[in-house]
Amino acid sequence: MRNLLFLFCFPLFILSKSQATKTSIIGKINKSVPDNTKLLIYDRKKTDTIIIRNNTFTLNKIINYPTELTLRSLIYDQKKFLTFYLDPGTNAYIDLDIDNFSLSKVKSGKSERENQLLMEKTKEIRANFQEVYSRFQNNIRQRNEATDSIKKKELQVVIDSLEEKVLEPIYVKQTLIWLDFVKENPQSFVSIYRLLTTTKSRVALPFMDQQVQLYNQLSEKIKKSPIGINVKENLQNYSESNIGAQAPDFTLKDYQNKIIKLSDFKGKYVLLDFWASWCIPCLEEFPALKEHYQKYSPHLEIIGISRDEDLQKWRRALSKYEVNRWKQVSLVENKDKNVEKTYFVSAIPVKVLINPEGKIIARWRGYSKESSKELEELLKQFLHD
Repeated sequence: MRNLLFLFCFPLFILSKSQATKTSIIGKINKSVPDNTKLLIYDRKKTDTIIIRNNTFTLNKIINYPTELTLRSLIYDQKKFLTFYLDPGTNAYIDLDIDNFSLSKVKSGKSERENQLLMEKTKEIRANFQEVYSRFQNNIRQRNEATDSIKKKELQVVIDSLEEKVLEPIYVKQTLIWLDFVKENPQSFVSIYRLLTTTKSRVALPFMDQQVQLYNQLSEKIKKSPIGINVKENLQNYSESNIGAQAPDFTLKDYQNKIIKLSDFKGKYVLLDFWASWCIPCLEEFPALKEHYQKYSPHLEIIGISRDEDLQKWRRALSKYEVNRWKQVSLVENKDKNVEKTYFVSAIPVKVLINPEGKIIARWRGYSKESSKELEELLKQFLHD
């Protein structure tokens, strides 16, 4: 889910010309605020702090290419995010609505004009998202504060339903509009940004083949830019970790400091389980995984790959849910390995099933009774008694 929010809240930078150029962002606040009020502005490479004085602010940037920037409040506030584009040599002028950044007005260059046209097309969808996401966040807060286990489960059902039945369809609708824009605007750096976002989103997989085609239709100038190269890497990772591909090998250190190498398990079926202790759908899968492991081991190996940043919570979860009976590794303890990127994992849970020859034969994103049943049927088919 966290990663889905990037579709709306966390845009990435865009690049288009080869020469670095000094360009300014000049802002005016719509009402009086205390001097030295701070805002943040970032481009996914660097975060700058803006200090407001006399209800105005100025920031000079040296940029090589059209760059997408996000202006936000110092403390997280859903209404205080503003995304805009800055072209080299063309200043951006912002009339900032300090209470609701989305009501602000931005005047800048060609890329920003293209961005505003696209934002207009998604205006209704984004408004719907904000309303639903507020409910979603409220239910998460209530679940986290609840002390009664039954109440927690009831709220989790509501959260899962909102995510699957309401939020994901919104993301899909927005993705379709974005991809139409890319098709119609192969010379625009807004297009390559949208591809970067959609290739990394939770709803990416059904659209990946289409995104490969759209990327190939972009101008060479855009494809050779740093952002274009980034998108190309995402598409390659998708191709190399899709069903039918040879599973990329990796060497990782597990929770017992033992070295795990994927290729050492050739001759067995291997299930990669990308998870985290804070991911409720991930935890819901554990009872079935324990049954599969008990039934099909030693012909089936499971390798859990955790996103947990708190290693103590991760280790406690291994014991609490009794999943330390199979291989478990932490991405924090293997930071240099980029396993999630290699296996095109943008949101969890994700499961990848690999056959004894080392080929990927199935993969699932998210948790549902249907996906759990599919895994069970495949294991029965290949590892029957």
